[in-house]
Amino acid sequence: FPFASVEVRRLGTVDAVDAVVVVDGQPVRVLVVHPNAGVDPRDVDRWERDLDAVHDVMRTVDGPMAVIGDFNASRWHPPFRDLLRGTGFHDVHEWLGAGFSRSWPIAEPVPAFVRIDHALVDGLVPMAVTDIDTPGSDHRGYVTTLAVVPGT
Repeated sequence: FPFASVEVRRLGTVDAVDAVVVVDGQPVRVLVVHPNAGVDPRDVDRWERDLDAVHDVMRTVDGPMAVIGDFNASRWHPPFRDLLRGTGFHDVHEWLGAGFSRSWPIAEPVPAFVRIDHALVDGLVPMAVTDIDTPGSDHRGYVTTLAVVPGT
């Protein structure tokens, strides 16, 4: 699909890609994010600020949008749950019954035990999601097929 616009913008303490693609004449906004990992107590504040900045964008969406990336957060992290609260966004894996699938880590000897990579959608309907191997990464990737909700 053709891009109507692409920009790199600062969200919190990290850069994100903010693009609009045109699907059958309908603009669809795609935000690609990678908030800092909050694994060290000193980094938790940056991670929360990054998620808050993503949440600010999600609350102002006008039309169909997907927010995708490594959120460094699972469904069980309250700041991640806040992203979905009151925004109309839904997690693609959960929508399609794969919410307990795991994306991290995949490096030996620890088996993957949690999903921290997400596609969140509003005004789009997930039709399929497939987890895939990503050679050279410590994450499993995914491919999702989305349909635009007419009139959004």
